Amino acid sequence: MEKIYETRRMALKDMIENMGRGAIAKVAIAIDVDPNYLSRCLYPYGKPGKKNIGDELVIKLNETFPMWSREWKSDFVDSTARRIEESAPNPALTVAFKTERDRQIEELVAIARTMSDKGILLLTGSAMEMAKQHPAEAKQTLSSTQ
Repeated sequence: MEKIYETRRMALKDMIENMGRGAIAKVAIAIDVDPNYLSRCLYPYGKPGKKNIGDELVIKLNETFPMWSREWKSDFVDSTARRIEESAPNPALTVAFKTERDRQIEELVAIARTMSDKGILLLTGSAMEMAKQHPAEAKQTLSSTQ
């Protein structure tokens, strides 16, 4: 499990270094965590006070900075899927209970994995821009999909 934390730490470190001065504070504010906590997440393994980047922080980072680290995500998704399959009492039942929405999400993920970083940024940027221009429709769409 330490490997995933170190991979996450390095991905966050790379993103913050690329953002320039004051990036830790900017990222911390954007994801609603204390800057000191985020800074401690960047401590190297073994340093006193180090914090791991857990699943909740990963979710916040993914929501706010979708491209913060594509490198480890596919490994994480694959290993998570493998753990789910291994813990399922009967893999055939797991497949049988997939919803149409699950299938649509899998299809979107498969398409996204074939896209370049620029393509994904353009796609997500376009979706966000449309939501800003048409907030009522976006809100209605989101509420009808939940």
